[in-house]
Amino acid sequence: METRPLRERIKQAIGDEPVAAFARRCGIGESLLRKYLQGSEPSASNLVKIATAASVSLDWLATGQGPRSRLNVSNQAVSAAAGTAPSAPEGPYARRLAAIVGLLEAMPAQESAALLDDFFSRAHQASELAELKRAVARLSADLKKSA
Repeated sequence: METRPLRERIKQAIGDEPVAAFARRCGIGESLLRKYLQGSEPSASNLVKIATAASVSLDWLATGQGPRSRLNVSNQAVSAAAGTAPSAPEGPYARRLAAIVGLLEAMPAQESAALLDDFFSRAHQASELAELKRAVARLSADLKKSA
């Protein structure tokens, strides 16, 4: 499967918005964004800014892999899962999740959002891979039975 070059994914992420306006929303210079659109490679921090401003997943923007749309997961939702919110469930991972929430809350919002998006995108991919492996195992078992 061939993926588009990074500059094409950046163009796609910007859409119809003027480059100058998008650059302001990202917090990067317009001339720098135009360099990226011509093929220069952005730094990791600028890639995060672009992904966040465009509401696309960091994985998709950086590699062309994974879902394009960004998962909207808030720190509040993670807090609930971690046991730091009033209605949070208790469980063996509550302390670990609480520590992760603390780290996320200490990070700038754009970085924590991008990190969460990347985490959930990778978790989704791992889940799909596990499902595919189970299907292959079932198929192999069925083939052995019929042989």
